[in-house]
Amino acid sequence: IQTLFKLLHFTSMTSSINEENISSSTAEVDDIVDCVKLLNTVIENLEEDYYEYYQNTEQVVFKMLKEAKNYKLKRALMEVLGNLIKVLYAKKENCQLKQKAEEYIKIFFVYIDKELDIKLCAQLIEILNQIIENSAELFEQSTLEQLFERIIKELNLFEERRVQAIKNQNKRENEYEEEKENKDDDTESNDEEESRAEYLNNFLVEDIINLEEIECRLIESIESILKANSKGETQKFAKILQILIETTIPSFLSSERTTPLLLKYPNNFKLAALTIDNIFENFELTFKPEVMNYLLSALLLLSTYNVPSIRQAALYGLGIFIKKSPNELYEMFSSKIYPKLKEAITSYTNKKRDEGLAYDNAVASIGKGIGYKNFIDKEYIQLWLSNLPIKYDSTEKREQNEILSSYILQKK
Repeated sequence: IQTLFKLLHFTSMTSSINEENISSSTAEVDDIVDCVKLLNTVIENLEEDYYEYYQNTEQVVFKMLKEAKNYKLKRALMEVLGNLIKVLYAKKENCQLKQKAEEYIKIFFVYIDKELDIKLCAQLIEILNQIIENSAELFEQSTLEQLFERIIKELNLFEERRVQAIKNQNKRENEYEEEKENKDDDTESNDEEESRAEYLNNFLVEDIINLEEIECRLIESIESILKANSKGETQKFAKILQILIETTIPSFLSSERTTPLLLKYPNNFKLAALTIDNIFENFELTFKPEVMNYLLSALLLLSTYNVPSIRQAALYGLGIFIKKSPNELYEMFSSKIYPKLKEAITSYTNKKRDEGLAYDNAVASIGKGIGYKNFIDKEYIQLWLSNLPIKYDSTEKREQNEILSSYILQKK
């Protein structure tokens, strides 16, 4: 380890680590990246036994992060920082190390906020998400609250960037069409110009896809935090959750997302459904009726959407609601839910895996009504029975088998 520190210090002093383009200094930068990756492997394997070296690692990593502009190097350094956070949180009995780990998480957000490369930004958030997934249960409640609030802010910031990227893409398309119209009919097409226009268009589309990936990663972080919130629904958590319901989810369902481009990349509708799923799964369903009406209306809207992954997320959320909701709340919305479940089953008969998972979730949601809410409508019972067994979703399959067994015993 000490040799690695010396090597990193020497190479960072003698090499051009601020080169943005890897090809301009391939040998030098690759040496440093390999060295950082080796250090990362050491940390991963030693785990909490590495903690005594964290100060030396901090000095080397932060010094290099200040100067580094190269994409590969920045990612490798942030991976080291991410693993260092896991090491410090593993020493949960040491308050000083825990506090240091929380400082590192704040630094992570600083680098995410100032990073202009969207692809790298997505990867940084993926590293952050792994930290939260592995260590969130060790966080103090106040840390969970702060992290939750910060991630929702990030989610909204990246949503603004995504909307701007779409506007830029649409603007570019319009400009290109105008340029073509303004050309004389007898002018030969310029292959180079068209190639450049296509490149710009693809570049902007890639930006949008990467921003959608960032939003997906942030939703995964929210899920990890909600699961780690084992101490219950604090007042601050509830307040932040209200922000999520009032601002973030509506933006996912906005008309901006119905452009032809976004029909190709519909992750955002899925984000809305997954966010609501996480709320239903990790919180008691004690929201005001108007809030529940909004959340359920969103799931009902997406439950028959023509993209299987979106449909699956929405149908799964409806199943959670049926299972967890108090009887009074369930009675308020059941008349709207079951017709949608029937439509999701009867309208989509393609049984490929993606379609099959959505299909399974629709069938399972009816089963949950029969098993947990004593739903006895003969039409729906027959629909449920005729579509068993569950084929693709192994988790749903186990639960539906149990519900079916109980149903048979009751009939007997």
